[in-house]
Amino acid sequence: MIYNIKLTTLSPVHIGGSNEEITSSGYFYNNGNLYIIDLYKLAYRLNELGLWEKYSEAGTPSISDFLNKNRNRLDANIIDFVKSISRRVLPSYYRNFSEGNVIKENIIDMLENRPFIPGSSLKGALRTAILNTMWGYDDNRLKLNNGFDVNNSSNFMQNILRTSVYGYSPSANTDIFKAVKVSDLFSNDENISAIYRVDTVNKTSTGRYSREIVGYEIYRECIKPNVTFAGTLIIDEYTAKKLNVRGIADVKGTIEKSQSFFKDNLIKEEERFHGVSNYFNEIKTGGANFRLGFGCGIENNTVIELLNDDNRMKVANTFKKLKNKGLFPVSKRIIMDGGKYWTMGWCKLEIG
Repeated sequence: MIYNIKLTTLSPVHIGGSNEEITSSGYFYNNGNLYIIDLYKLAYRLNELGLWEKYSEAGTPSISDFLNKNRNRLDANIIDFVKSISRRVLPSYYRNFSEGNVIKENIIDMLENRPFIPGSSLKGALRTAILNTMWGYDDNRLKLNNGFDVNNSSNFMQNILRTSVYGYSPSANTDIFKAVKVSDLFSNDENISAIYRVDTVNKTSTGRYSREIVGYEIYRECIKPNVTFAGTLIIDEYTAKKLNVRGIADVKGTIEKSQSFFKDNLIKEEERFHGVSNYFNEIKTGGANFRLGFGCGIENNTVIELLNDDNRMKVANTFKKLKNKGLFPVSKRIIMDGGKYWTMGWCKLEIG
């Protein structure tokens, strides 16, 4: 069966690709817009103007500094010249952005030169939701906690995910998700992304997050809220029935049921941000039932929420030393925009 799927972003979404981080040698910032430089165009144009050797000798200089120092040798004003060597132009949602910050691009479609949602990212999020849903029943949850061994291997969480459906490590020939194929998702909306500053907040002793920003600031290209993407979900019903592991041959029904996992996490996150952010009503009104991408947190990417307090502390001890392990996980990525504290990755997923 082939189903049309629609995904609408409700808070900023960042999905990283293979692109390297971009420093001031790879972008030019002016009047709220970030011009991402095409290095091939840059080399060609500077060579035309007899500036390539000078640029090369400078190492990897700031594009802004170099062009300003050599503005009299350009064949156009600086902004027009920058436009001629840019591959993308993005607005910055952080008004105090300045040269010197490092930027991380979203994964982009190289043909259209714009962000998309990889099918693999959506399928991975679905897998986690289904695993959490299946193990959320009391009897299964008890089995999971009784059999949990944090010292089993360095990849203990991966092992839990592999075995939680099957009771053993599956092969490619027995994986129920072999019956599910998700296409990449694309949008016809205009101006779908922007540069956001991503900050970190910590929990207080109450278990709720503080307004105080900690850690270092990072800048990422994010898909903006209220952008719609479309794609297809293909379910091979014959394979699904053949691999009917623990009764999930009805893959579409299981996917729809698993969306309660994300809804439950939204309620928990709203409580943890009580008194800090009031955007959650907006997200719930938008029909949030899915989450993916950077900043979602360990709660949405693993079965951590199914573990009891003792096992959660084992995870905390294994991951890193924490001053107050009772607060694990202790931090959260947020985006401050227009007085809102956005948590990242919230979407509405519809399966036609």
